[in-house]
Amino acid sequence: MTAKVAEARASLRSAAEAMELSAEQREEFDRAMAALDELDRRIQRLRETSPGV
Repeated sequence: MTAKVAEARASLRSAAEAMELSAEQREEFDRAMAALDELDRRIQRLRETSPGV
């Protein structure tokens, strides 16, 4: 995970905790965070396999 993504994740998680989300909102938030993680993994793979990306 890149440092910027890790920093963004921590900031988003902190904000979500401060908002006291409902169970449904929390599930949606968790799905969005999982999508962010998957996107970060894909970007990392591209960087490893495609120099200059």
